[in-house]
This record gives sequence, C-alpha cells and structure tokens, in this order.
Amino acid sequence: MNIQQPLIEAPASDNYRAVQTLGYLDAYDAVLNDDYAFVAFKETEKSSGSYEIKIKSRHTAGAVFDPAMIRAKCREAGAHNQPYFTWGYSCEPSAGDPRRIEFRVHQRNGAPDALEIVVVTRKADGSAQDPKSLVAIESPVSYPYFEHFRDQRQLFAGATAYMAMVPFSVALEGAVNAKSERIFGHLVSTEYFQVLGVKPARGRMLSPEDDKPGGPPVAVVSDRFWRTRMEADPRAVGRTVKINSQTVTCVSPMSAVFTSTRTWLTERCSCSSACRSCNWSVTRCRRTHWRSRS
Repeated sequence: MNIQQPLIEAPASDNYRAVQTLGYLDAYDAVLNDDYAFVAFKETEKSSGSYEIKIKSRHTAGAVFDPAMIRAKCREAGAHNQPYFTWGYSCEPSAGDPRRIEFRVHQRNGAPDALEIVVVTRKADGSAQDPKSLVAIESPVSYPYFEHFRDQRQLFAGATAYMAMVPFSVALEGAVNAKSERIFGHLVSTEYFQVLGVKPARGRMLSPEDDKPGGPPVAVVSDRFWRTRMEADPRAVGRTVKINSQTVTCVSPMSAVFTSTRTWLTERCSCSSACRSCNWSVTRCRRTHWRSRS
C-alpha cells in the first residue's frame, strides 16, 4: 500500500464560513496513469447558519447539494421507493470504457440520510478495477447510532465515528520549558484508521483494547506534530503528553498522509463523561482501501 498526501483538500474555514470535511476518496486509473480524487465537505455561512454540501473533484466536475432541492428530491425518491438518486456530475460506463463516477444521495423515509461517492477506474488492459466507495452521513449522530451501523458487517466493510476539530490543551511531558498550547484534534472510534485504510509511520494503530475501561489513554499524533512538536523523535512511540491535564501515551505518529497538526484520541479518552451522547460524524466504507492505492 502506497500512502500519499491527499491529492485534493476542502477549502479552509474563514471569517465568513465554516468548513467541515466529510470524507476523502481517491482512485488510481492505470490507463490515465493518474488518480481521481474527491473530497466532500459541508460549508456553513456563519452569519445565517445556512449550509451546502459540496464535492470538490480532481479531473472531473464536482457537485453542490442545495439542502432544499435535495430534500425535495428525497421526498420524490421516497414516494417511488428509490433508496438513492444521483446528483451533479456522473460518468456512465460505455462500450470499451468501464469507468463509473457517481455522487449518490441516499434517502430514508423521504429525508436525506447519506452521501455516497462511487468510483470505478481502469486497469492497464482497460478492464474495470474493483469499485471504491465512500459513504458519509450528512448530519451528526449519537454514538449508539454509530454502533448500530458498525455492527452491520453484511452491509459495510467498516464504519468509524469521529468528532472533528476538538480543541485540546496539549503539552509534551519531559520537554524542556514545556508549555501547554491549543491544538485541534479528533475524537475517534478505534476503527478510524483501519476504515480509512492508512498505516502508521511506526508503532501501532488504535485497537478495540484501547476502548476498554481502566486502560491507559492513548493517542495518535500527525506527522507534522511529530516533526514540529516532538522534533521527529524516533522514540516517539511510548512518549507521554498532557492533554487537557490528562496523561496520554503516544502509540504512533501518523504517516505524512495526515499533514495537519493534529492528535487523534479514542472516544474513551475524552475528558467529558457526556461524550457518548454528543453528536458524532460517521463514515461508512463499502471497501477498506479508502484513501489508498496498491
């Protein structure tokens, strides 16, 4: 597996809009000898609270999902018992070209439920590669709701929950003149990196054992955090950091595919006992090689 930096990213938040990345998918096409890449994100106007879901795409047009129009289409699809409908740009297979690109909106009881990106690319001989897909639920859900999807193995290869852009107070233990600083990170379920299909630069990934009560809190740090805050310490695995005054052990610095200055904590490591009742974003993958290529 060749882990690379994301080929396309959502725009940054600014004074007028807040941007939340919902998911990223890339797929290599051997005939094109290049990657298609897609990032789905939610863009919210800070002044009015109105929002749009958008897909930004490399090599193709993207899509804008206006909430009112999507709700109307979902009611129509629900009335005809259609589980989903396509929206925006699409590429249909044709004679001699098996490529498929679809942006699908899934409905439940006539209301929007999830956004799916489906991509089929080509092998060197022009035949179809195995399809890749990413499903992101549009609205945040409770952690028990996520656990319901996680257990549906017959439908999805994997599912993960995350709470993005959580501010933490972080200080390295043992560092000279260590001071706490505000670092944004993610609270994640332990399947997070496995579902995304990424591997650590060293050490290990989060595991179900990390979610058991009584165990030591653990975190994964980004490649940039490891280089800039931990001075690229080759012995970073096992080092401890103070996160919100709680001692947390670093089990892995992430590969350079994650370039932001972030930390990823397991859900149990949150210092809030109400964490499980908060709203979580959920990503469901039909295949586990999301964000990777062989």
